[in-house]
Amino acid sequence: GLGGLAFKTLRRGQRGTDFDLKNRNIRVVSVESDGRSGQVEILGELWKFTSDQEIKLADPVEVLGREGLTLNIRKKE
Repeated sequence: GLGGLAFKTLRRGQRGTDFDLKNRNIRVVSVESDGRSGQVEILGELWKFTSDQEIKLADPVEVLGREGLTLNIRKKE
């Protein structure tokens, strides 16, 4: 019914949002002293990030996933 259609639309929209984050130019704007967290800019918006790797300001990075409002990133290979 109509409720199911609305749910599918919401799910599809969320998936598209994550896809958009993974396929954009990302600029590291700040890095905490641990080198594994900070902020990145995507499409003019600031996002918190965490990483298993040490990240520096000039590093090209990519989004692996999102947990709430925090992105998991890594250096581009």
